[in-house]
Amino acid sequence: MDVNAKELVLIKERWGISISAIFSRAKQLGIINDYVYRKFNIGFKKRGFHIPDKEPGRYLSKEKPVRFERLIYMGVAKEMISINDAAYFSGKPLGEFRKQLHEFI
Repeated sequence: MDVNAKELVLIKERWGISISAIFSRAKQLGIINDYVYRKFNIGFKKRGFHIPDKEPGRYLSKEKPVRFERLIYMGVAKEMISINDAAYFSGKPLGEFRKQLHEFI
């Protein structure tokens, strides 16, 4: 398996999977053998990358969870919760919530 260390860092930064997990999965899938996996782990620990937050690269995603916010707007649309409750649950002032609610209407 010809993989550059920078490739692994780019994968980690894009998908949020640790380099150690990448190698573990590659071993499970038979992409690398026991010898390569052991050699990787020895080098990984020797460099101190097994310590939390010491592995090179970091997850760079700009993802933002929105499910709860969607449920709030759905609750208002189906008249299951009041606008006041929705504003409270969203953590926004009532006026700001009303403005966002009516942005597309």
